[in-house]
Amino acid sequence: MSTWALVPAIMAVTSTSKHQIMATRILNYIYIGMELAVVPVYQSEIMPHEIHGFAVGSYQFSLMSGTLIVACVCRGTSTLSGNLSFRIPSGLFFIIPVVVMCAIFFIPESPRWLLTKDRTEEARAALGKLREGKETEAEIDESFAALQYALEHEPEQGATTSSFSRERI
Repeated sequence: MSTWALVPAIMAVTSTSKHQIMATRILNYIYIGMELAVVPVYQSEIMPHEIHGFAVGSYQFSLMSGTLIVACVCRGTSTLSGNLSFRIPSGLFFIIPVVVMCAIFFIPESPRWLLTKDRTEEARAALGKLREGKETEAEIDESFAALQYALEHEPEQGATTSSFSRERI
């Protein structure tokens, strides 16, 4: 995803026409849509269940804080002459994707996802890495057992569409 984000960032900095800028914005919002779909789900999968809401809420707060920062940068550069007034804010597109691309190698896979792929040992190791120093081994084992139990009994809950059946409404 971060590689995808760099494409519109490069296009934004090098664009010379309003059509290129429009294409850049469209591609950037495709990336933002992917991010909005993936990040909160990943956060809720890796966080202890007690803080799921806080984690996802902090993501939303970060988005709004970023929006405020971008608005301030745009306001600050609006008086610059030439095309620097839009190239500087556009160049800032590079910061987050580059940071994520560097950090991604240190972020473990989702233990839930690994369990759905029958990669039990890797799932336990990933959960251990995520909770290292925050929980004891016994607590990590308990969390892992709860995750396995939830995944085993998830099919019993029915399909997501069953939530909208006449019996439940």
